[in-house]
Amino acid sequence: MSEVTRESLKAALKQLSCHFTWNLFKDENSIENLEGKIVDSIGFLCPQSKASGHNLLAYLKHLQGRDEEALRCLQQAEELTQQEHPGQAEVRNLVTWGNYAWLYYYMGRLEESRTYLDKVTQTCRKFASPYRIDCPEMDCEEGWARLKGGNRYAERSKACFERALEKEPLCLELRVGLAIATCGQDEVSRSWRHQPLDLLRQTLELDPDNNYLKVLLALKLQKMNDIATGEKLVEEALEKTQSPEVFRLAAKFYRSQGFLEKALSLFEKALEFQPATSSLYHQIGCCCRSLASQLLHRDKMEELRDPGTREKVKQLQSRAAEYMEKALEKNGCYPNMYLDLASMYTVLGHHSKAEDIYQKILVMEQLTDNEKQQMHQRYGNFQDYFRGQRDIAIHHYLEGVKIGGKSAEYEKMKSRLQELAVHQGSQKSPSLQGWRLLGFLAKMNGDESLAIEYYEKALGILFKHSSSGIASLFPSPSSPEAEREEGPGRVLFQGRSDGAASVLNGESKTRQERQEMPTKMNGCPGRASPPFLGSQNRVAFAYNCSEE
Repeated sequence: MSEVTRESLKAALKQLSCHFTWNLFKDENSIENLEGKIVDSIGFLCPQSKASGHNLLAYLKHLQGRDEEALRCLQQAEELTQQEHPGQAEVRNLVTWGNYAWLYYYMGRLEESRTYLDKVTQTCRKFASPYRIDCPEMDCEEGWARLKGGNRYAERSKACFERALEKEPLCLELRVGLAIATCGQDEVSRSWRHQPLDLLRQTLELDPDNNYLKVLLALKLQKMNDIATGEKLVEEALEKTQSPEVFRLAAKFYRSQGFLEKALSLFEKALEFQPATSSLYHQIGCCCRSLASQLLHRDKMEELRDPGTREKVKQLQSRAAEYMEKALEKNGCYPNMYLDLASMYTVLGHHSKAEDIYQKILVMEQLTDNEKQQMHQRYGNFQDYFRGQRDIAIHHYLEGVKIGGKSAEYEKMKSRLQELAVHQGSQKSPSLQGWRLLGFLAKMNGDESLAIEYYEKALGILFKHSSSGIASLFPSPSSPEAEREEGPGRVLFQGRSDGAASVLNGESKTRQERQEMPTKMNGCPGRASPPFLGSQNRVAFAYNCSEE
């Protein structure tokens, strides 16, 4: 086939409606992880969507250069379409045939590509369109393709199902897709509205054997504090399914309830039924970490004097790090996976390894604002509490706060900067940096007059020793004693008496908790903060300080 004919073929292919023209997952970090999720969900999200799952698998395999495997997936999709939708097979196969045409084109088998393009054309012309038709079946295919990619694609998936339901309001497959997409959108926005809850209930009444919907509804009910109903739904689903995706959602439910051993068992069961993915390895690692933390925070902290308890905690945290390492080896990782492993290395006293991981994250591109804030807060905590490098910590806290927003990380960094600023402004010689930090925070809070006051005090310190006498134009900072009573922030800086506890993963302690921690940890050396311990103790007992 000549180059001119090849280009004309490609121009025609671009007009098709299929996975190759929907621009799916071009910026996805892990196609391998995504493929694992699709395999897990085929037939479980909705029994009528198996063909859609195989179509998507074919596209993902092509993105990984596995075109022969992709062809086999398309063959399965075509066969399943005949079984699932015998009365709609011709229209439903338009997506599959379009995928065939593109796949053969990329494989250099242009005659076969043209054959499938002609099949699409012949069908579309029955509806007065050469290459695509606007119908519920096509919207349904695109909706599932986007939805199975995860919650980040839920909004566009929801729009596809809504558009299809306008023409086919009684279609169960479309209703199931809309319910799942609405839940996914709700997760992304963290709004926890009643709309997805009501939609899930209505859809489950129409499809009572859908175990995936049951655990999805259970998780929503859990957020609404209807734990008993949610747990009943989870138990029902687990009795009737062998779906790894259901196991994972059920594990998430139990983990949130604090039943960590049960959650870990379900995550491990999911691993038996599916190929290992970085996501599943990471979830198992997090569960081990949480189990260790649960042991640390039981009613009687004196139990930690028992060598057996300390050894069990250390084993769990080592296991957590092991699974998190396996997650990164799978080439399908998200930034939070690196952050969690860095935290576990810190817990175990492997500070050099933790530093190496943080350096990898710091040079990552295409991070979201939320991911950047998490990175700056975690690395700031690491430098602040474990390296004693407060200047570096302050730099990263500031970078994180500048991103803005209303995230938990944002508030914690502001709080820590306030503490550090007041501390630095309460020494025998008031600190220039302390007043500058307080000025910055006041400005961030919208109090410009207070910010100016703090900046003027900073300038007073800056010009204090100037022979020009310019310092007399600026107010003198209050004495440390006055600042303790009524100074900026009205919060005294507390030494790092909580040590490694919780700060590894972005946790912050209250002032009271910081004061009480050394007393609570009586008999457990190494739990005090880095400034009050030798380096050997800080390393040896950092493992006691995990965070859920």
